[in-house]
Amino acid sequence: FEYKTTSLAASVRWSLSLCSEAEQQLLYAVAYLTDGFTEDCANRIAICILNQGGQTIRSTTHLCDASLLQPNPHGRYRLIESVRTQIEESANLNGDHHLERCIDALSEEISLLGCDGVFEPTHENLTALESERGNVRRLVARALAGSNPTLQMKGLILLSEYMPALYRIEMPHSVVGTYEVYLQKAHLLPLPLACRLVRFIARAKWGIGQWNEAAHIIHNLVETNRASFRLINSADIEWDWGDRCELSLLLADRVR
Repeated sequence: FEYKTTSLAASVRWSLSLCSEAEQQLLYAVAYLTDGFTEDCANRIAICILNQGGQTIRSTTHLCDASLLQPNPHGRYRLIESVRTQIEESANLNGDHHLERCIDALSEEISLLGCDGVFEPTHENLTALESERGNVRRLVARALAGSNPTLQMKGLILLSEYMPALYRIEMPHSVVGTYEVYLQKAHLLPLPLACRLVRFIARAKWGIGQWNEAAHIIHNLVETNRASFRLINSADIEWDWGDRCELSLLLADRVR
């Protein structure tokens, strides 16, 4: 068994050695996406690598033929587990740039699926968004676990972009238990995104009957950013104005 394991590891290392440096960087990035990924997501990461001076990257089909990726149903791909293990053991997941590329690509994909809180996602898009739930959780947790402020910001932005889907596919108890910790990082975000993050947690708390707690965190946001809210009230910014109105309504309801 030990011989077979060693031989498998050697075979994986050999397969990786045949990849260009740019292809290896692509594989290091998608290793974060343990729930799989779409070809579009892989292509966005590849474009980022090529724009930063990378060499030619073969298609996902070629990487599947090389036994590095595995096609899954519904047009998704997954890094073969032995390849992921080898990448993790070689400490190639420690580079922030791999994680950043992955977050950027997934953020763009989510925004293109209509998860912006303005238009209702189609059933097909909602199914695609649900497929990314585990990836979003892991990427956000990994980004906030480090000390890179750019990654922390991008992780919170990814979460705020994904929130409209979470309203539909997660129960309030799950939302509160999983995401409440991110309130401590809200100050890292621009005010409109901080509003969205706080509203997200507040709605979840409201949904499980924690009305006082919901009102409290919104009240803290308003008090901390009172000067900014005055600017928003005087500006002709419809999205921000909508946020302000909803916050006001929730504050008014806190007496319930």
